[in-house]
Amino acid sequence: STTATSYTVVQADILNYDTMLLTLNTGDTTFTLPATSTLTSMVPAAGDTQDLCIYNATSTAGIDLTLVAGTGIDLMTASSSITGGGPVLTVLKGSVGCLKFVRQTDTDVSVLFNRYADGD
Repeated sequence: STTATSYTVVQADILNYDTMLLTLNTGDTTFTLPATSTLTSMVPAAGDTQDLCIYNATSTAGIDLTLVAGTGIDLMTASSSITGGGPVLTVLKGSVGCLKFVRQTDTDVSVLFNRYADGD
């Protein structure tokens, strides 16, 4: 549970976890992903990967989580997630967004983002 409206994620928040459950209490929140220089334990070598899914567990309509790339992060999303000319990098109320961190050969990290919504 958090009242933060912005937060910079650090490696310790996500290292060795595959799920993050967040209850956003006060309003929309922006999470900036860590700089790649701080992810050396999580994805140390080129080609290494780690998956993380984030569940926005808030029960209040309209409170969303937006993801932003940190330094050296190439934040990518499926072409089907692009609307209005830009990518949709939000996890809506009661929805899940999954990230795959992939270490590149130049020490940058690609983060592949897919967002899921209730389908029934």
